[in-house]
Amino acid sequence: MFKRLISKAKQDPTVAAALGLNWRGRGRLACRLVKDRRVPLAAKLIIPLLVLYLMSPIDLIPDFIPVLGYLDDLLVLMLAVWAFARLAPPGIVADIAGALVKEGYAKAEDGDDGDG
Repeated sequence: MFKRLISKAKQDPTVAAALGLNWRGRGRLACRLVKDRRVPLAAKLIIPLLVLYLMSPIDLIPDFIPVLGYLDDLLVLMLAVWAFARLAPPGIVADIAGALVKEGYAKAEDGDDGDG
């Protein structure tokens, strides 16, 4: 089930562009997308709202409950990344990711992200 879901996600041009970058490149991709005027405001607001939620002491499930307390944060993080990927225009993501690859943020060939 997960293999099929992952292979389907890799076919998405936005996901494929981001997966071709190392972790630093993905961070720079997100920053450049937030700064780009062609990206809709709704997509740009997702990242700051995610940071506010993660920093907020108010959670869906309190963090002092073992394991479950952090699962809601993980779920919100995954939903925010999914929504950002859906709202960001694929052509713009591909353009910026291509520029980042040329700048040296491509994922290493040996499977390592090159950050460690």
